[in-house]
Amino acid sequence: MPTKHLKVVSQHNGGISARKKRLLAITITKGFEDCGAQGISNMARAQTTQARIIWAILTIVAVAFCIVMAVDLIDKYYRFEYDVQLEISFKPQLDFPVVTICNLNPIKKSEMLKRPAFKPLFAKDFPDDPIAPLPTTAGSTMSGSGTGGTGTATKEKTGTGTSTRSGTSTSTGTPKPRVRRGKTGVNDDIERPTPPANLTFDDLDASSENYNLFSEINAELFNKLSNQKMYDIGTKASEFIAKCTFKQKPCAASNFTFSFNYLYGNCFSFNTGTLRRQKIESVNYPGPLYGLQLYLDINKGEYISREVPAAGVRVAITPQGIRPNPADEGFDVAPGSLTSIGLKMRNITRLSKPYNPEGCLNNPPRNSSLTLYENGTAKYSYKGCIKSCIASLQYNTCGCIAPRYSFTASTKGFTICKLSNKTETNCQEKLEREFINGKIKCGCVRACNEKSFEATISQAQMPTEVNLDSNYELLEYFKRSVTHLRLTRKNVTTFLRENLVSLNIYYDELNFETIKQTPRYSSVDLASDIGGVLGLWIGVSVLTVFEFAEILMDTLLIIFGKEKIASRRNTITEFKAQLEANGFA
Repeated sequence: MPTKHLKVVSQHNGGISARKKRLLAITITKGFEDCGAQGISNMARAQTTQARIIWAILTIVAVAFCIVMAVDLIDKYYRFEYDVQLEISFKPQLDFPVVTICNLNPIKKSEMLKRPAFKPLFAKDFPDDPIAPLPTTAGSTMSGSGTGGTGTATKEKTGTGTSTRSGTSTSTGTPKPRVRRGKTGVNDDIERPTPPANLTFDDLDASSENYNLFSEINAELFNKLSNQKMYDIGTKASEFIAKCTFKQKPCAASNFTFSFNYLYGNCFSFNTGTLRRQKIESVNYPGPLYGLQLYLDINKGEYISREVPAAGVRVAITPQGIRPNPADEGFDVAPGSLTSIGLKMRNITRLSKPYNPEGCLNNPPRNSSLTLYENGTAKYSYKGCIKSCIASLQYNTCGCIAPRYSFTASTKGFTICKLSNKTETNCQEKLEREFINGKIKCGCVRACNEKSFEATISQAQMPTEVNLDSNYELLEYFKRSVTHLRLTRKNVTTFLRENLVSLNIYYDELNFETIKQTPRYSSVDLASDIGGVLGLWIGVSVLTVFEFAEILMDTLLIIFGKEKIASRRNTITEFKAQLEANGFA
């Protein structure tokens, strides 16, 4: 008994009996012979040791090549490169964009003369006699003597044309312009901004730098006025928009939304979709007949001489939901011509992280400091985010913001930096330098989906001198009185060329471009290519992986004595019978 017991123990010291070891060997060998991996199955079927070694070497080399190529494919995937695709699509109906128009003259001269606070900036526009009449519109001609007056007539240049005024008058002379007084009186009690030290306005010219300086001082003055007073001193929609039609149907100033711009003053936007009971307009046909036609009266006689280097209208074309910003985007249109603006819509779709390291946004960020300038608009704007960031930095660092950022509901109550305060101006300049040099990160990224419009602009002279009677009829659209200008069939063309801006804005075609970023190498491409490499070098597919899993499962079941539930139980039963026949009971 002791001897027999020792023999049994010796058979089980390894944990697995010889019978199970033999059964495992046969099961694994048979499994590899039947699997889809060609190298491994050929090794299992080889009848000689030399053949097994050869197939083993070939399999190892194939696996090595397979690993190298798979690593290269994985590296290609994690580079997250993308392609840019251009698609041309057609829609039978397109939403008409938002059209924003601004007179290049931000302040009416007649209103400015009533406010002495503007005199330091526009001293040349202020006559010695505070109630002196305004000069007549440039280009118009008056008789040598006023009504019932006598005297010699003198000509003086104003703008691009000449006007004639009487040297002396014994009667009524030139009629005074009609101006509307505000409820609080003629003069507004506002603080005058002080220009930087050692700078006089007489030394300034119309260069870009000085023009921007004028705009900053002007914005500081504007900011001290109430919203109503800011509107009153600029061009009003009812005066500015002489005639409006959309798709050959009449429209009016009530179809435009008011906004204020520090550079251009009052601006008016058509088709914003924010007015009550007014939907976003769309068009079903291309061409000038199915767009927006405008006659605009710029009233050149009300232009201030110093700040405005040109006469005309600023036009900006934007999608709905984005705050219009004519100072940064748009184009100028001169009077005296019919300007046709053919539009083509463009959609841009960007990929987010990890394809674009900075990512992109579909909606305005939750950080309120990045949405100050957007003023509650529905869509995210990269330019608006940048302006909001700079304004927020200025307020948090300098204790004030630049006047040009103050004309939104979100920033209206902020303290405004004064140009006369050297500490505040130096603080602003330092922040701007740091931002330009990349030392300040705002976290502003591009929008994931962005819509823009490409404009093709053409012009034709309007009005012409071919039909003078027709030109005279154009005066009927003017909302202001022009009777005191004594316009005749001879000089009406000159007057219209200096005061009338004609716009025709429409879609060139209903086709639109879509610029889309698409992954150059997606996860599907990676899986397909790795599968191809495995099949090419070692003949492995997804199903082969399951074959290996089946062999492993059967092996574990044999070890734990569960052969009856193994997937190859019939084969294993056959192997067991062979082992019993050979003495492995």
